[in-house]
Amino acid sequence: MDIQWFDPAGRSPDGLDTSQRRLACLVRDPEGPDPYLMFNADVDPRSFVLPAVAGSGRWRLVIDTAQPSSGDADPAQRGAGVVNGRYYAVGSRASVVLAATLP
Repeated sequence: MDIQWFDPAGRSPDGLDTSQRRLACLVRDPEGPDPYLMFNADVDPRSFVLPAVAGSGRWRLVIDTAQPSSGDADPAQRGAGVVNGRYYAVGSRASVVLAATLP
């Protein structure tokens, strides 16, 4: 398993910046889908750059704590929403989990 850390712009974060309130990580898992986790501890929403998915894969939304529940706790409904685009807006003081899916 390999973990890569990012700032909202998709760059490596400054580990010495104690004012950092937004962070993301990509977990490369050879045994399952790669999750991308985004955390926004700030009061303002922020768009995060999404890393590319291998091949023509896409990101699927697993959970977004800023959104009303839409069945994400139900395993049959979890991950139903495909994320389109290169950015994802993370709400104020929210966390988001996406999962990479292959075609």
